[in-house]
Amino acid sequence: MELDEGRIRAELKNRDDLKITVFDSIDSTNLEAERRIRGGERSRMLIAADSQTDGRGRQGRSFYSPSGGLYLSVAFFSGSGVESVLPVTTAAAVAVARAIEEACGAAAEIKWVNDVYIKGKKVCGILTRAVTLNGGAVGIVTGIGINLSDEGFPRELDGIAGAIGETDRNILAARITERLLSFADDPGDKSYLDEYRERSCVIGREIVYYENGTAHSAVATGIDENGGLEITESNKKKTLTSGEITVRVSK
Repeated sequence: MELDEGRIRAELKNRDDLKITVFDSIDSTNLEAERRIRGGERSRMLIAADSQTDGRGRQGRSFYSPSGGLYLSVAFFSGSGVESVLPVTTAAAVAVARAIEEACGAAAEIKWVNDVYIKGKKVCGILTRAVTLNGGAVGIVTGIGINLSDEGFPRELDGIAGAIGETDRNILAARITERLLSFADDPGDKSYLDEYRERSCVIGREIVYYENGTAHSAVATGIDENGGLEITESNKKKTLTSGEITVRVSK
């Protein structure tokens, strides 16, 4: 099913103020949203694409974005009362997991902070960025990339990446966007965190995280009210608010 602005809009509820743009191909939906914000755009935006030529993940890594996937960015503005990208990423992960589960019927789990998994394989990555002008946060852009097919994956993704299968991308995009904008409408409502915790594939597991280039072993114990990962390391408790983790595999 081709991505179509009209079909996406038809699935949204009372979002007439949302600007929707669909591309066959673009360098990056996140980059396009950021360009528009820096150019003066202040309307909420949904930018979706069939493929990306320069998709990016965390720490500037390339994000494989072939034709036939779903790549979208949702942008809203700091007047929403959102002050940190961490809660936005957390809310987006719940929105994506819920929408994917409805679309394909498979249980979706969340690996802190920004990955969605099905049957132990990553099917979605999320990257949230704050766009700053004159030293202040102006816009929040959340980029979401979902694999619909695992055909043609690069060798380095074998056994790591998965796919959700064919589905109506317009409905999927609309459901994710609606839930993420609902969060932006009321960022003080933290009820989504209960679902985030329930879907976590990290809580209770041994993990490795990196700090100043050094690997640390710890146990993930919970998710705090801002989406931070609570851990215990050498009998000391702390909370991670950024970075990446690796879950230790039992032998």
